[in-house]
Amino acid sequence: KKVANLKNELDEANDRANDAEAILREEVRRICERYGAYKDLYNGVGDGPNDKTLEDKFFEEEVKMLMLTFEQQFHFGVFYAFVKLKEQENRNIVWIAECIAQKNKNKIDNYIPIF
Repeated sequence: KKVANLKNELDEANDRANDAEAILREEVRRICERYGAYKDLYNGVGDGPNDKTLEDKFFEEEVKMLMLTFEQQFHFGVFYAFVKLKEQENRNIVWIAECIAQKNKNKIDNYIPIF
């Protein structure tokens, strides 16, 4: 009987968590729609195994902006961009290593490309 009660409580907690996640996702979507650039980012987000997450979309947008800093001269932004792009490169290497370690090679191409 205790196990059944525990299972029911866990199922209810899981349902509440799923509801909270759906509410949060809807709230983020609503906020992103108020800003043109972010609305386009959110539209490409999916829940499938090969779909990009909102975080991935933000990283892709950041990489695009950082790459643009190399098209101008005489400013210190290139140093900041270089460091941030190196951080993204490290995240990509960790992503690929984790995919190999987990034997999940079908997701290995889901990294954020740089240049």
